Amino acid sequence: MYNLFRWPIRKHSKLVVIAIANTMDLPERMLFNRVSSRLGISRLTFQPYTHEELHEIINSRLESTSSFYPEACMLAARKVAAASGDARRALDVCRHAIEIADSEGSDFVTSSHISKSVTDLYQCTKSKAVINGTLLERMLLKSLLAVFRRQGVEEAVLNEVYETFSSLCKFQEGLAFILQKV
Repeated sequence: MYNLFRWPIRKHSKLVVIAIANTMDLPERMLFNRVSSRLGISRLTFQPYTHEELHEIINSRLESTSSFYPEACMLAARKVAAASGDARRALDVCRHAIEIADSEGSDFVTSSHISKSVTDLYQCTKSKAVINGTLLERMLLKSLLAVFRRQGVEEAVLNEVYETFSSLCKFQEGLAFILQKV
């Protein structure tokens, strides 16, 4: 890698290296210091696709099938354009919507399938864990967040978290039994 990026700066070299990355800081993150110091980096930032462009891309990929309702394609384009503008992500949303429709036994992909697909793909696993956590787990997280906010830093002493947790449990129906000594 070092030699490849060093080659363009040699005397009488006619080589130009063009690298394309999805992140702005890829050279700094991925290349060693001695390689990145050799780069004459000029960055060209591409704007995310608009919903019209994404709609056109999706339609061009789906023109051989009639299983998508037109409003479903438009919804996918608008949702992804609002979130990231990434064409690959838009196609992932459509692919996942097809899987959802197929699992439901539907022959057509509707707007509701797209909405479910967007929710599934854009919701991170940490969010899913919190949403699907038990009442006790959510109360513990609320307690931890309350201590963080009160102190202004993301550090907490276990005793403070327990005291906050105890206070919350007293007011939460069905959790007061946790505070009883065994």
